Amino acid sequence: MAQSNGKVAFVTGASSGIGFAVSVELAKRGYKVYAGARRVDDMKPLKKFGIIPVNLDVTSAESISAARELIELENDHLDILLNNAGNFRVAPAIEVSDEDFIRCYEVNLYGPIRVTREFSKLIIKGKGLFAYTTSNAGMMPVPFASIYSSSKAALSAYASTLAFEVKPFGVQVLDFVSGGVKTGITQVEHPVLNSDSLYRIDGRDLMREIGDKFEPNQLMDVNVYAVKAANDLEAALNGVGFFSNATYFRSFRGSASSISWFVTSFLSRWFLETVLLLAFGLKDGFNAIKKKHSSKSK
Repeated sequence: MAQSNGKVAFVTGASSGIGFAVSVELAKRGYKVYAGARRVDDMKPLKKFGIIPVNLDVTSAESISAARELIELENDHLDILLNNAGNFRVAPAIEVSDEDFIRCYEVNLYGPIRVTREFSKLIIKGKGLFAYTTSNAGMMPVPFASIYSSSKAALSAYASTLAFEVKPFGVQVLDFVSGGVKTGITQVEHPVLNSDSLYRIDGRDLMREIGDKFEPNQLMDVNVYAVKAANDLEAALNGVGFFSNATYFRSFRGSASSISWFVTSFLSRWFLETVLLLAFGLKDGFNAIKKKHSSKSK
């Protein structure tokens, strides 16, 4: 266990992936780390690093309040709050179910807003840092990811405005615009389209085909990401280097994150769509759909 540096961090979504790895990295650097998630048993391995698991459901105001009370009982401030809990959903924008889009927004957007509100006084007392795991998917039209992408884009917008509002309190805000990272969220069974989906064409499931082309070995290792993220968190908290003259920062971490920023900032929409059609292998499928629906109904 590392020697304490006197600083306290709370990481949500810490039962696996980015949250788990960043919790470990911060603990190694001397932080007193509280790790929050619904699957408490999955966080037991964190205890050997001196990390304190906390039962947390970010969709429950009562659960968030209980977590805050537990942490406040032992600490008079909080230095870092990393809102990392996430939910991944894919479906065509015109076919997504209420259950899927509500769940995605509850975890990815409403949850972080609730957690931020609940822990704001502790962060202000510590002149600390609010941090958020968003996604480069929130910057571009990733096919069949409209709900996930829009939830992350909304969270980025929230973080940007939050930074302006908390500036008088000496509080910092860091938005991790994350690209590809090898985590549990990327290792799920590939979803399939509904049997009556408009995107089933000539016996093909276009959404499933995207999943089949997915290559996990092209993603950044989660532990490499965690080291970079911890470096950014400390730099933002302490106002050093690139982070010395601002209170709001966007850090592009993970595979293809910076490239996504460049493409969406400087290249045309036509070029972007062309690249995405080729990258996801959708050109033939979309052409077949276009041909099938080329005639307007009278």
